[in-house]
Amino acid sequence: MASEISFLNGIAAIDPKAWDALGDGAPMLSHAFLSALEDTQCVGKGTGWQPYPMVVYDHGELVGALPLYLKSHSYGEYVFDWAWANAYEQNGLAYYPKLLVAIPFTPITGLRLLSRDIQVQQMMVSALTQQIQQHGLSSAHVLFPESRHSDVLTAAGWLERNGVQFRWENEGFKDFEDFLSRLSHDKRKKIHQERKKVNAAGVTCHYLLGAEITSKDWDFFYQCYQNTYLEHRSTPYLTKDFFYLIGERLADNILLVIAKQNDQPIAAAFNLFDANTMY
Repeated sequence: MASEISFLNGIAAIDPKAWDALGDGAPMLSHAFLSALEDTQCVGKGTGWQPYPMVVYDHGELVGALPLYLKSHSYGEYVFDWAWANAYEQNGLAYYPKLLVAIPFTPITGLRLLSRDIQVQQMMVSALTQQIQQHGLSSAHVLFPESRHSDVLTAAGWLERNGVQFRWENEGFKDFEDFLSRLSHDKRKKIHQERKKVNAAGVTCHYLLGAEITSKDWDFFYQCYQNTYLEHRSTPYLTKDFFYLIGERLADNILLVIAKQNDQPIAAAFNLFDANTMY
C-alpha cells in the first residue's frame, strides 16, 4: 500500500464526504460536528484544544484518519489524568502538550481509528508513537475507543485504562409500561409515583426535532446549559453559536426536549441520535 500520512491544522481541510465515509454514522464523529467546534472557536487557539487531525491517503483516496488534538490541559475529556500531570510536574517534567484522540467534550464510546483496513489502523498507531518521539511529547491518549480499536492499541503495546459507563438498551420493549413490567414491584411503584408528581405539578415535555427548534428554544436551552456549569462553579465548554450551527448542519440528528410548567419553559435536554442510538 502506497500510503501517505499527514497532520493538518483542522478538519476543514478534509473533504466532508471522505471523512464521514470512514465513520459509523455517529453524529458526534461527523465532519459537520467536528468542524462546527472549530468554526465556533470551541476548539482552536486559546482553548487548549488544538486540532491536529491525522489523515492517510492511498493514491489520492482518504483511507484513514484520526480526530486528533494537541492538548495543553486535561479539561473537557471526562478522563482524569491530573495525578499523572502532577507526577510529571513534581519531577520537573512537562506533561503538556499531549496528544489526544477524542471527540471533544463527549465521553461516548465509538470509533477512533477511522479506517476499514486494520493495517492502516496499525500504521496510524505507529505514527502517533513517532509524533511523541519526534516532538518530545509526554504521551498520547485515545479516549473511549470501541473494543476492536482497543485491541489494536493493546496489541501495539499501549496501556489500557478501564472505566464504567451506564447505558440503557431497548430489549424490544413495546412501550414504557412494557419496560416497567420487567422491573420489581417496588421500582415500578416508585417510578409511577414520581411521574404522578410531575403530572400533578403541571409539567409537560415537548419534543422538538432539529428543523422545529427556534432561536428562542436554543436561547432557553443555552441558558440551562450555562446554569448547569455555573452551579458546579465551572465555565461552559460550548458556545451558543455552536448549538445554532449544528442545529443547521445536523438538523436530522437533533432532538431537543423542553419541559414547561404553566406554559413557561423550566428545563431542557439536548440529544443527538442516529439510526440506532440516542445520545
